[in-house]
This record gives sequence, C-alpha cells and structure tokens, in this order.
Amino acid sequence: MILKVQVAEHDLCAGFAIILPLLVWNSWLRHFASPKLIKIDAVGRVFALAGPSQQPKDVVAHARTWIFIFDVDCASSESPQPLLIARRIATSASALTHQAFAIAAQQGIAGGVIDRNRGTLERRVLENWAC
Repeated sequence: MILKVQVAEHDLCAGFAIILPLLVWNSWLRHFASPKLIKIDAVGRVFALAGPSQQPKDVVAHARTWIFIFDVDCASSESPQPLLIARRIATSASALTHQAFAIAAQQGIAGGVIDRNRGTLERRVLENWAC
C-alpha cells in the first residue's frame, strides 16, 4: 500500500484512495503504532496523519492520498442501514512509512518483540530438532 501511496504523489498521478470498514482500520492501527490523528474539521470527520516534518493542515491541503473509513449507520431506521463515512484521513507515503517502519518498530522492540520471537524460535527448534 505504501508503494501505491508513494506513486500517487507523482505529478502525473491523480492520487490514491482506499476505503476501509472501521473494524479493518482498527485492526491496522497497531501496524501503524496507533498514530495520533489530527482533527482538522469541527465535525471531527476529517483528519490528518502527518509525518514528523509535516504540518497537518498542509497534509490535508495538498493531500493526494486519502483513507476513507466507513461504518454502518446504526442510528438509521432504514433497512438495510446505510453506510456512513466515519473518517476521512489525509496522509502521505512518508507519514505511513514513518509510522509503520520507525515508530511501530521502536514500540515493538520496547515491548519485547525480540525476546518473544527468540523464545518462540528456540522452543520450536528444541521441539523439532532431531538429534
């Protein structure tokens, strides 16, 4: 996905948009280190996921990448219940890369991912190594 986002930033590309159910977005958050989304509008549906050297309002103003999060409108009496756009998130390849490969990696290491993976590997080798 980050590759497509990077290509979308080229002048000859119209951009990139992905539409995700809220539950899928929530499951993706851990892969992006649960980034802080900056609310841009008063209603609270337009957000920016900015990189370390980006201003959130600039990200929205120049966004070529949008993540649209939808959910079922449970308050509606219609049947079937309509979908509503819960969040519109402007972002960039540099912001996603920073979150996924720098921040998430730092949090994983601090949280003991290396020790857990090493322990799992050692256990599997000992269980399956025929001597």
